[in-house]
Amino acid sequence: LFLTQRCIQSFMYLLATCTRDLHTVSWLDSFVKPIIINNYWEEDEDLKPGSEDSFLEGDKRLGSKLLNYHGLSALNTTMYPTWDSFFNELLEQPDSVLM
Repeated sequence: LFLTQRCIQSFMYLLATCTRDLHTVSWLDSFVKPIIINNYWEEDEDLKPGSEDSFLEGDKRLGSKLLNYHGLSALNTTMYPTWDSFFNELLEQPDSVLM
């Protein structure tokens, strides 16, 4: 599941940085429902999406829990027990229009 999580995070990073598609990043974050435990990114309440801080803290401003998470085991193994279960569930989702 680590590779699946990394794949999703890399895709979200590309969406946020190259295409600036923050709506899809937000949708993916709400779909994945990551399990975030002991994440140092969550400790700082001052940084909110859109705040003006250093480049190092740039990922934090996006407001995505999964994209900001640096570690293992963010995917819920009850919801996604196998590496492909996330993708199968994603393919079964109805079409969405994001604006």
